[in-house]
Formats: sequence, structure tokens, C-alpha cells
Amino acid sequence: MGPWTAACMKMTTNPWAEEVLPRKFIELVGIALNAACTNLNPEGTRRHIRAPLEAGTTRDEVLTVLKMASVMSGPANKDTSVGRK
Repeated sequence: MGPWTAACMKMTTNPWAEEVLPRKFIELVGIALNAACTNLNPEGTRRHIRAPLEAGTTRDEVLTVLKMASVMSGPANKDTSVGRK
């Protein structure tokens, strides 16, 4: 494996290997990223729903993340004036 490939492999597996964040949290972020309307990846969303359940999340935690992904990433949330003076 060349140095570029090794660097890419380290970068893509880092969240799971470094254990900086709990695995449950990383998997919940994976759900949100895959379920966001800008991505809409059903296969990735399903995979990331199974993984946090195996890591100890509750059904309510998964549903909350799915709700957040659908509401916060949707077109209705594109008001860029929020928080501006």
C-alpha cells in the first residue's frame, strides 16, 4: 500500500479507531449525514441505524436524529438571516 492510500485509509477509519468520541455518537452522526436531504442515502442510513443500535443507542435516540436530519437539513431551513444583525 502506497503512502497516499495509507493516509486515506487512516483518515476514513479514524473516527472508529481513535476512540475520541463514543462509537454510539459517531454512528448517530452517520445516521444524520446519510439521512440529510442533501445526501438521501437510504442504504447508508439503514446501515447507520443498525450500527448505533448494536452500540447501545435507544430507538428514541435514533428517531430523534432522523427527525433532526429531516428538519434541519431541509429547504425550509435555508434562512441565512437567522442569527444576523
